[in-house]
Order: sequence, then C-alpha cells, then structure tokens
Amino acid sequence: MSSHLSPKTAYALAGAGILLIAVGLRFFNLGSTNLWLDEAVYAVNSFDDFDTLMDRTRDSNSSPIALPFLIFVFGDLLRDSFWIRVLPALFSIASIVVLLLLPRVGAPRMTALIAAGVMAFLPAQIKYAQEVREYSLSVLATSVLVYAMLNLRNQPSHPRAAFLAAIVFLTPFLSYGSNFVSVVIVLLLGFSVYRGRISPWHFAVVAGSFGLGAFISYALTAQYQSEVRQADYLAAGFPPSSFTAYPQWLVERGAAYFRFLLGSQVIVPIFALLAGSYAIASGSELFRRNRAQLDDWIHRHTILVVLAILMVILIIAGILELYPFNGVRQQLFAAPLVALVFASSLMFAAQKISEWQSHRSSARLQLLTVAPVLSVLLLLSIPDLRQAYEEIEDIDGPVASIDSLPDESVYVYYGAVPAVRFHHHERNFVHGSALRGDIEQMAAEVTTLITGCQVALLFTHIHEDEDELLIGSLTSSGYEVDSDLEFKNARLTTLDRCPL
Repeated sequence: MSSHLSPKTAYALAGAGILLIAVGLRFFNLGSTNLWLDEAVYAVNSFDDFDTLMDRTRDSNSSPIALPFLIFVFGDLLRDSFWIRVLPALFSIASIVVLLLLPRVGAPRMTALIAAGVMAFLPAQIKYAQEVREYSLSVLATSVLVYAMLNLRNQPSHPRAAFLAAIVFLTPFLSYGSNFVSVVIVLLLGFSVYRGRISPWHFAVVAGSFGLGAFISYALTAQYQSEVRQADYLAAGFPPSSFTAYPQWLVERGAAYFRFLLGSQVIVPIFALLAGSYAIASGSELFRRNRAQLDDWIHRHTILVVLAILMVILIIAGILELYPFNGVRQQLFAAPLVALVFASSLMFAAQKISEWQSHRSSARLQLLTVAPVLSVLLLLSIPDLRQAYEEIEDIDGPVASIDSLPDESVYVYYGAVPAVRFHHHERNFVHGSALRGDIEQMAAEVTTLITGCQVALLFTHIHEDEDELLIGSLTSSGYEVDSDLEFKNARLTTLDRCPL
C-alpha cells in the first residue's frame, strides 16, 4: 500500500493547519483588552430595545443593521469583551473556510490554499477579527459572494442562481463595501447572458434580489449615513480639488489601499509586480484569441476580472465622494479578492519558472517557489501584527484606582463614556455629554454636576490634548490637582476645589 497522501487528503490537512493557526491568532488575546471607543459605541447601542437599536445605528453613522441586530439578539450572553468579540472572530475564520472550499466550484487547490494562508496571517484581518465592528463580516460577505458567483458560472442551475440571489440580497444588510462586489457580479452576469452562458431568468433573479436588498437597507440605515464621509480620517480617501493632482492622489491612495490590505509596504511592489505580470500575460492571451472566446477567457480569469472592475468602481466612487478609496478599514471587504489574485499571480509565476526549468506542471517546483515567497511575506507582516492592539485604551486600571471617592464624584470624559458604559455599567459615574472641542461646556458640567469638594476626571480616547485643556480650565477657576495617574492611553486626574 502506498504511503503517499492523495491530493484531496493533503489539501484537507494543509487547510486544517491553516485554520488552526488562524483560530489561534484570532483568539489568543480576544478578551485581554478593553473595547475601544468605536467598539464600545457599537456594543452599547445594541443592548437596549429594538427601537433604540435602530435609532442609535442610524445616528451613529456606523453600519448596516445585521451585526447590531445579532448583538441585540444575543445581548445577555455578550456582556464582556471576550464573548462580544467572538462573533467577528468567527466571521473571520468562516471567510477562510469559504476560501478553502473554492476548489468545489472550480478554483485550483493551490490557489485557494495560498489565498487562505494569506488571509490567515494578514495583520488587518487579525486585528479586525478582534473588533466589534462589521469589518470581518464584510470580508465573509465578499468570500461568500465569490463562492456563489463561481458556483453559478461553473454550472448554471436554478438552485445555484437562488443561492447567489439570496447572498446578494443579504449583502446590503451585512456590509456597505461588499455591495460594490455585488455590482461587479451583476455586471458579469449581464455579460454572461449576452454571451448566452447563463439564463436571462438567472440574471433577473440575482439583479432583482440585489436591488430589493439595497432598497430595504437604504430605507433602514444607509440613508442616514450621509455624514460619514466628513470624518477626518476619511478625507484622504476623496480626491483633491485640483484635477492636475489626481494622478498623484491615485498613486498614493492606491499604494495605501494595498498596503493596508496586504500588511506591509514591502509587499505592495511585490504584489504589483506579480499581479501586473499575471494581468499582462492574461491580457495578451486574450488578444491572441478570437473575440468569440472572450467569455471563456473571463471564465478562466474571473477573480482577476472582478478585482480589476472593482478597482475602477472604487476609484470612481472615491472621485464622486461616495466611498473612500484609501487604506481604511471600510475597504477591508476586498481582501479575499486581493488574496486570490495574489495567489493566482504567485502560481502563474511558479508555473513559468517550472516551464523554464523543463519541469512542466511540476508541483514540487511550484511549491518550492511559493513557500519562500509566502514565508518572506509573513515575516514582513510581523511588525504590523505586533502593533495591532498597542493603542487600545485601559479602562479597568483607572476605574480600579477610584477607591476613595463616591461614583458621583467621577466625571467621565466623552471619549471614555462608551467603554465605561460597557465594562462598568454598574457604576454611577457622571457621564460627560459635551463633545469634541467644547472645553467650556465640559468644565461647566464638572462644576454643576459634581457638588463635592473632590472630583476625579477619567480620560480615554483623548482628542488633541483636551485632557490638558479641561484640567487647565478647572485649575484656573480654583481647583487644585491632587493626583494625576497615567495608564495605557488613559488618565485619571483627581482635583480639589476646597483646598485648605
């Protein structure tokens, strides 16, 4: 009996190894840090009644309704940082599982395996798998969209069309960004109808389902998201006012885009070289063929075509200020496509090397080509991976230090309010309502809401030295600083307005 493993068994074992590593990387510190501001806002908004959930989801300019609704349904089980982060971690792991299943719908095994391995180790994937936001869910949505699209194009049938229709219908409730992938899929299906590859009914069902889901999602939440693009960190994702500056903006934003998705500045030119060579070779192949074979070419290079069209749509969306084109977490949804194109490009390069070495279709030589490149990429990602959670604020430290003052004497700076509400909702601290820049109102809240001689100011997620400005405002009106404790991105300052 041969001791060699069958290709399916070897693939299953390699896939299981990737999954085990992915689980370890996503769960090893899942509950070891406090929820930061956006996470805490997201969680706290989902713990009241359904009407409040809807109102807060609309007002916070955050996300579609699916993940807040899941947190609302399982709210009683998700009252600590570990359990509430389990959902996004599971979404991230599920997206890797979907990539590993792609050979069932026609993808090469090695391509799927490399893409899954890249997704398992990318710092952005690990970081946002441990954050209570919709970003890992957007990655899962894109992975399932790709699977469902290949499933239908590989062998059209009514059940497969219904499956894709269900996914594109749900996508607007899961992630805004993944809707761009749905648009590309609808465009490709329309072309397939034109070429006679799929039934017009299949196209109509899928396109109609996407339109219906988008309309309902718009009515529920999306129409209230108009202020998102005004956020400071999104500004660079929209073009400059001068048209002559567009080329520079496009190059810089494109580099930032792939730097964010791939995890290292060094990886971007490697990806550009590999993907560019793959795209040029594939394009030249198309020009050598008869135009009648265009659909067959698209069928064999579907992921490359999807990513290319997606990039064009995202650039147009950035120019129109509909969606930021930049290295921001809102773009995380495209990671499965980038990983798959990277894997396809790497396999293309390995195949060419094997041909030059007169070992056509040599799986061993391809593996020897792929393994060192992946190892280098993973090593380059380690610095970003180590920094993934260095900026999370510490809420427990300052709260534990408040032992001599009643809760009513503690003023919580607005940036710390959501995390305090989640982690220490049983405490009766005074929650500040004055927002960014309104130091005068913050000081007025401290002096009117806290009547005792002593007051403790609890700061996290501090904006532009507002802690110093608030303390300075209070000391100028008669308060004296008793103690000032520094924590990890947090601060607890005790003042006395009745000094001896």
